[in-house]
Amino acid sequence: MITAILFWAASALFGTALSRKFIEENKALALIAGCVFGTFAATLLVFILSLGIGLSEATILFSTALILLAFFIFLQPRDYFNWVKKPGREKLDLALLAVFFIALIFFGLLNANADLKTGSEGYYSSGSTWGDLPFHASLITFFTQQVKLEYPIFAGHALGYYFGFDFLSSTLVKGGMEL
Repeated sequence: MITAILFWAASALFGTALSRKFIEENKALALIAGCVFGTFAATLLVFILSLGIGLSEATILFSTALILLAFFIFLQPRDYFNWVKKPGREKLDLALLAVFFIALIFFGLLNANADLKTGSEGYYSSGSTWGDLPFHASLITFFTQQVKLEYPIFAGHALGYYFGFDFLSSTLVKGGMEL
């Protein structure tokens, strides 16, 4: 689990440092956009490395190290931390950040309590998940075992579905989080 947390923290740090180059005025917007962009960039890096060496905890740690190295070499951490401390539009920033973190907590709790529960005989779900949850769960599990762009239940058929979030989830599962 530590690996997944380090991966996500490094990607958020990298993303916010990079987004501040484009969004100077609104720190909260830069932080939120940076978390999204950093997660996307870090997942893409893990995917590219995984195509060559497979998805493992070592791949995730190596990607995390590369992301932190890029942050420290290219994005001048001293300038970044001075930018975070610089006074600005704090009231709007705090309101936007509050909405972001409330939504994050709400959807995190919803996901933790309503999607998948581990039981004695496997995974259980509360609510109506007959739609696409089994497909996404199988895709996430498939990526933790091998990184191939094909459907896990249709062997040999090229994957024609956007798999980015499923690969991110498989990266976090490989890093120690639960499905």
